[in-house]
Amino acid sequence: MGDLDNAFNYYQILLSKLSDSDNNDSQRARCYYGLGHIAYDRENFDLALSMYDKALKLELESLNMSISFIV
Repeated sequence: MGDLDNAFNYYQILLSKLSDSDNNDSQRARCYYGLGHIAYDRENFDLALSMYDKALKLELESLNMSISFIV
């Protein structure tokens, strides 16, 4: 469990260093995906879904796609 805790903390630190305005959407998405994977491994499925959703939205934004057609 210690490795997951460390990974979770490192992802959070990295996210805090990646600014919203520095065009880092793809990198931030990878962090959220990693956090989602850790949450899934811990069987915290609500948090995992939330993190995966954030990752997906950021990836779509980084591709300059509108998500309105998905909804």
